Amino acid sequence: LVSGAFLLSSNQLYILYMQFDCNLVLYYGKLVIWNTKTNRKGVGCFFQIRKDGNLAVYDKYLNVIWSKS
Repeated sequence: LVSGAFLLSSNQLYILYMQFDCNLVLYYGKLVIWNTKTNRKGVGCFFQIRKDGNLAVYDKYLNVIWSKS
């Protein structure tokens, strides 16, 4: 999920948004219900579910700026 891209739940109530400031945010409508707190920690960031099942946010240099197993 690249910067500026989002996933919308099938009921259209939840949005997982990879913001341009490198913060991955889960919204319920306009309400933030979770985020990675990685805003301004990099540029050109993207979110990925890795082959091992771990979640990660990378900067454009492929440095991990957030991960969760």
